[in-house]
Amino acid sequence: MEVLVKGTAIRKWITLFGGSGALLISGALSALPSLYPNQISDHPWIVVGSLIAGCVLFLFEGIVRAMDRSEKRSAPATPHAQANATGNQVTVNVHPPQSSSTELRPPLPTNRVLTRPQFDIRLTRGLMEVGETWVRFADSGGEHCLVLTVLNKPAQEGKKATRAHCVFAILEFTAASSSRSSLVNRACWLGKDTNEIAIDVGESEHILVGLPTTGDEWITYNNPNRVSLRAREHWDAPNELEKRTINWGNGSSYIVDVKIVSNDRGTTLGETFAHRKFTLERQGITYSAKMLEVE
Repeated sequence: MEVLVKGTAIRKWITLFGGSGALLISGALSALPSLYPNQISDHPWIVVGSLIAGCVLFLFEGIVRAMDRSEKRSAPATPHAQANATGNQVTVNVHPPQSSSTELRPPLPTNRVLTRPQFDIRLTRGLMEVGETWVRFADSGGEHCLVLTVLNKPAQEGKKATRAHCVFAILEFTAASSSRSSLVNRACWLGKDTNEIAIDVGESEHILVGLPTTGDEWITYNNPNRVSLRAREHWDAPNELEKRTINWGNGSSYIVDVKIVSNDRGTTLGETFAHRKFTLERQGITYSAKMLEVE
């Protein structure tokens, strides 16, 4: 380390005096012919020797400067070391070099997990009326129906809830005594004329499961309309609801799958937000429905 410091200092002094000397000699040579014309003509070797000396000094100065630049580029950043010696034991404390402001830093952690709506789904009975393109609750005079109440649950303390922007419901009735099933791929939302709706946080919507009859049929409807009546004012007329019937004789028993699926044009497209199952059974003139745990 000491030798390196001395060598660097020597080169700096040589560069300083060499460059300065070269400049002085060049200036003096340019003035000599006017001051001593006869002496210069009698002794031309003085001029030649001075020119050679000046060239050598300029060349040496260029080499020294190039060596300094090369050392600065290639010299690694060495940590500052502090050594403490006690007896035969030497302890070296190495301090890493100070980090510059341009040093790359790791990116801040980001939460890439998007919040999904959380639904509470329960079975509800009510009265309903049916139109050509919609079903809705009726205060009186309607038909008895079974519906699923879907609540977009508010967030718990310290967590976040989000709006379900565009969801639809699927119902699948599978007979307990066989593998036969009936699918309603776009179930009706009560009070809505489209099969895709939005559900805000804290709000509830209702899916039609169907209407039990005193005969041998369980009736439900499939809604083929994705666009509302208001938006279709200048388009083709909306499609009528599609009636679906399921065998509903005495002793009928079904496992009903209900799925709420996102059709939002984003990262959740096609994702199932909720999946529930419930049993549906008939005994004489009564029937029962009970929610099951999804495995």
